[in-house]
Amino acid sequence: MSYPRRGLIGGTGSNTQSGVADNQDYLSITNNSKKLSNYSTVYNQYSFGLASTYNSFITKDGRKLYLAYSGDYIRQYTLSTPFDITTATYDSKQWYHVFAESGNIGINVSPDGRYFYICGFDRDTPLMFTASTPYDIDTLTYGYNIKLFDNIFSAGSADSTLQAFEFGDSGNKLYIIGSGDDNIQQFSLSTPYDIETQSYDGQYSFGATITVPVGISWKPDGTRVFIMNNSNDSVYEYSCSNAWDVTTGTVSLVQSESVAAQDSNPVGLTFKPDGTKMYITGDSGNEINEYDLGTAWDISTKTFVQVKTGVSNGQPGNIAFSSDGTKMILTSRGTTGRIDQFELSTAWDISTAGSPTFAYDPNATTKTISSNPRAHITALECAVFGNDGMTISLMDNYSTATDKIVTYPLASAYDISTILNGLLGSSDNGATSPSDIKFNLDGTKCYVCDYITRFVYQYSLTIPWIIGEGNKTYDGSLSLTTDVSSTGLYGIAFSPTGDTLFVSDRNEDEILSFTVSIPFDLTSTVTLDEKINVPVTAYYDATVSSIYLSNTGHKLYFMGNTSNKIFSADLIF
Repeated sequence: MSYPRRGLIGGTGSNTQSGVADNQDYLSITNNSKKLSNYSTVYNQYSFGLASTYNSFITKDGRKLYLAYSGDYIRQYTLSTPFDITTATYDSKQWYHVFAESGNIGINVSPDGRYFYICGFDRDTPLMFTASTPYDIDTLTYGYNIKLFDNIFSAGSADSTLQAFEFGDSGNKLYIIGSGDDNIQQFSLSTPYDIETQSYDGQYSFGATITVPVGISWKPDGTRVFIMNNSNDSVYEYSCSNAWDVTTGTVSLVQSESVAAQDSNPVGLTFKPDGTKMYITGDSGNEINEYDLGTAWDISTKTFVQVKTGVSNGQPGNIAFSSDGTKMILTSRGTTGRIDQFELSTAWDISTAGSPTFAYDPNATTKTISSNPRAHITALECAVFGNDGMTISLMDNYSTATDKIVTYPLASAYDISTILNGLLGSSDNGATSPSDIKFNLDGTKCYVCDYITRFVYQYSLTIPWIIGEGNKTYDGSLSLTTDVSSTGLYGIAFSPTGDTLFVSDRNEDEILSFTVSIPFDLTSTVTLDEKINVPVTAYYDATVSSIYLSNTGHKLYFMGNTSNKIFSADLIF
């Protein structure tokens, strides 16, 4: 439904304001002067009665307020009068996140309330969370459509040493092998490739035949499963009377073939989809071995073709290809594990793979920390593409308490450089001590400020509002070292038109405004316009931290970290 617009104008001289209001009393304001002096110096205030408050955020409609405090907590409030902080009431919703962020400084929420963002002292990148119910912090989960199968040890047959996994039956089945129990664990997925919808079917034990299973691969029709046995350097082939099922019917050993002549410590294996090629990764030579099969899917007809050495940073794990064979990924295992991506100029020919075109390290200390028990990968073991290559699933086998599989979306099929992992990854070219995160109006630009270096880093986002290492392009940075005191940059905010940048200086108790020559582009010319000092009195606050503007520009908010209050300044007409 549309509403008629009503015009308004106010102020005198250069301090004039103009805009329009609709019948819902939402105001769009143009500030012709764009100066801090246009905001009242008599501030409304609200005390939360909490210690160590760092930042707050008010939603686009002005009805919800979120407070970051005490490092690990976010509280949710309702404003009975939109944008009026004095009408805040606590919703009895408090969220404690498990990401060990002892200084949760920055907080932001997308306009539709679906995505929340935090950043702080302990991490070199902002983190993203998704709310299944918009604006409700009780429904937050980490990342963007990230799936988690947690605590596999308790869900299946209690295997203490997971080695590899694979999907089957068009994503309706999940198979996990481990050398603790020397078996295959089978799970059904009620939603294909969605590991959170798993239910345990049962297991098949190899008995004394295979004592260290480390790799698994299925024939596309589900009638054959191949297992790499590390204890005798051989590939074992089993038939299944019931396709894709190792828990019912008959599972029979067909044959085995040694690959010790190529590598004495084989780990992973996979096949070309038509069964005419087999690929084996080897830890002994840090290599990939390629074989031709004279008869498709018959490993007894294998002929060694070639080897590619020096393929990983150590301890190569499983190998996987894109559906057309032009992309290849190789997992390196352990606490220093990563995933290397290779481009093949000739499909399925490993000799045409040069150096890795991209390397994804899920355990980079600059992006996450090891005390994250949920989506953090401590000891990478295996990585597998999901449906149509639009997801990548990673296994962590660090301990039975934290063993898990985590699935991340990809923006482009079979391209892990487009991973949407809920991390901006700003440490690659940006903040190592992020204190605030902001966006432009449509979510295609993201800005992160660093309170120590006093830089603001700007990124373009391919998918609006989604922060993921594979969804960003680094645009450049703005240095505020000459305008903001050392370790003082704690907050940034844009005017609704994007041509004014507001900055808080925590150490000098100042708020600054800058003119941005190209709206929302901090790589353009940015000029200091004005600065004001927040009075150090009992009424106000000696430590200005965060800063925020209402979406209409009629309210300017800042947080006082000494009094643990939020203050608001009204635009003067």
